[in-house]
Order: sequence, then structure tokens, then C-alpha cells
Amino acid sequence: MLKKYTRLKVAMIEKDLDEKHLNRMLDRGCTYMTNKMNDRSAWRLDDVYKICDILHIPYDEIHLYFPK
Repeated sequence: MLKKYTRLKVAMIEKDLDEKHLNRMLDRGCTYMTNKMNDRSAWRLDDVYKICDILHIPYDEIHLYFPK
């Protein structure tokens, strides 16, 4: 079974981005992405859409990259 955010992590690797880069692109603190990826806090919907735009993820595939 795949880990929860495996597809998201693969998309980040394909675009040569890490959590630190996305933190800066989203104008968030240094632990923001780490907390999200480890389910310590909920995703902000506006950030989900920004990440989709950055990684070129179609909106109709959000559920694949950000599962419940």
C-alpha cells in the first residue's frame, strides 16, 4: 500500500521541488509542508490549489494527490 502523499511527493520530485521550495512559494513557515505531509495539520484549500498550479496537477485529480 502506498503512503498517503506518495503521488504528491513524486510530482514534487519530477518538478525538482522539495518541501522547503514549496514553503517559500506558498509564503509559509519552514515546517508548514512537513506538518501537512505528516498529517499533523489540515491542508488549506487555497494552498492545495496553489500546489496544483505549481506542479501542474489537474484540479479533477486533487483527490489522488491529497487523499482524505
